[in-house]
Amino acid sequence: MNTELGQQLHDRVTRGHRLSAGEQEQLEAWYAEMDRAEAADLGLDKEAPEEGLPARIEKTLAEIASTARRIRELDRRAREIEQENGALRVRLSGQLSTQRA
Repeated sequence: MNTELGQQLHDRVTRGHRLSAGEQEQLEAWYAEMDRAEAADLGLDKEAPEEGLPARIEKTLAEIASTARRIRELDRRAREIEQENGALRVRLSGQLSTQRA
C-alpha cells in the first residue's frame, strides 16, 4: 500500500473520523506492512515463533558472555605486550648507553 494513503487513513482515525470498511481494511493492511518492516529493521524473525523472548534473551546473554571473555583475553594480551614493550625499551636504553660510552 502507498505510504501516503496509509498515513492519511491513520491520521483520520487518530482524529476520531470513521473509516469505511474498505478503508479500515486498507489501514489494517498498512499497519501490518509497517509492523513487518519494523520487525525486519530490528532483526526480529516472525518466521521462527518457537524462539520466543526467553530463548532470545538466553542467546543474547550467551553472546554477551562470549564477548566479555574475548575482551578479557584481549586485555590480558595487551598487558603482556605492554610488559614486553617495557622490557624492550629497557634493553634498548641499555644498548644505547653502552654505545655512547
